[in-house]
Amino acid sequence: MWLKTYLIITGVGAFVALTMPWLVIIGSFLIIPGLILASMPTAFMYGVAFALFRLLLGRFLSGVPLNVMSGAATLALFWTIPQPGLTWAKGMLASLKEPDIQSSAPIALKGDILLARPFEGRCDALCAALLKTPGVTSVRVQTLRGHSNIYRVVPDSTPGKRSTVIGHGLLEERRYDASDPLAPQRALEAEWNLMLSEGKALLQSDDAPEPDFTIAIENGPAVPDAKPRSGRVDWSLEPSAPHRKALTITDAGEQVLLRQSILSIFAPATPLLIGPSCGIENFRFGWARRRLGDGRMYAEVPVNRLLLDHTSVSRGVNMEAAKTRTREELAKALDDPRKPVNDPAFALANQWMDSFRANDQPLGESDRRLLVRILEDPRVRSSDGLWAIIKEVDGDSADLRRLAARRYLAATTRRRRATGSMSWPAFP
Repeated sequence: MWLKTYLIITGVGAFVALTMPWLVIIGSFLIIPGLILASMPTAFMYGVAFALFRLLLGRFLSGVPLNVMSGAATLALFWTIPQPGLTWAKGMLASLKEPDIQSSAPIALKGDILLARPFEGRCDALCAALLKTPGVTSVRVQTLRGHSNIYRVVPDSTPGKRSTVIGHGLLEERRYDASDPLAPQRALEAEWNLMLSEGKALLQSDDAPEPDFTIAIENGPAVPDAKPRSGRVDWSLEPSAPHRKALTITDAGEQVLLRQSILSIFAPATPLLIGPSCGIENFRFGWARRRLGDGRMYAEVPVNRLLLDHTSVSRGVNMEAAKTRTREELAKALDDPRKPVNDPAFALANQWMDSFRANDQPLGESDRRLLVRILEDPRVRSSDGLWAIIKEVDGDSADLRRLAARRYLAATTRRRRATGSMSWPAFP
């Protein structure tokens, strides 16, 4: 009688959980109801197997021995089912495993660098850091799809297609400054703009020089030629395709100078269970899986840290020196009426104004005069750092605030006219 009651309760619970998984999500907010409902499919599956073994063994056993043997047979069954896939997964991981390699001395990067990675083909923080590294002449960013862009920092007079960066370099780990956490990034951006203001330009081309060094960043299937499985694998007893995260640096002779990798594969759990997967938007049930391989569940290869520790890649910036140079070059640009509005020196206004974000001292007279010149010069087109410095203005500053508000409101009006620009328009 107790077994029938158990099967009825768990059967109804399993049906509700599998057909209406959103109820499990709602129950999870109450914790206990969600856990109970999520466990119903597994409880029903084990109950059915237990009942079948009890029926088969009932000819030979009865009472407690019957229940004990039926329970043992049920556990043995669900332990055995995943074993073939688990054995295959362990063998696959062993065949794909490559030893980690770390160089005894820093790798002196130079010449043409090939940066191969899964997704981003634009020049980001790592690309910019490589371009700033002494001795590096070009960086070719290549994605998995084979598309590549070659970036070079060249004299501004060099003909060719100009490009922009979406990052400005790498930073070494430092103590977190809650008063101005973005100060290091801002200093890197100022350093990049200073370089461009000194007659340099970022050139983008599609030629493909032979690389002197290759930096390969992997985050995808460990077997590139493996065909993706069609459909969902929720109810498949086969392991997933092996996945690799890795950083590998090789020289022109393809000798591996640095390698660190994380291999992983997901196989059905032992013993076999039914469990939920994915997030709220696509919550569903399937065979519960366990992760096999290196590291923990969400382990990542620390690409930036490894490059900073083991190569000569440009890193960090002297923040005080960058602030001083930013002010000097910005003042020179404002003094030169021949400089065009697209000169990189005018982008320094943002970094200089934003550098006052964590400043608790009143604005000095010389800085106040420079701020007035920024507000009055129509070639300064961005207002991003304005309110970081305006709050430091002390004393009678109504005129300065009025000037700042006028520039800001003019930019807002222009933006509302569907230009999409964050720039400050020139005064009539």
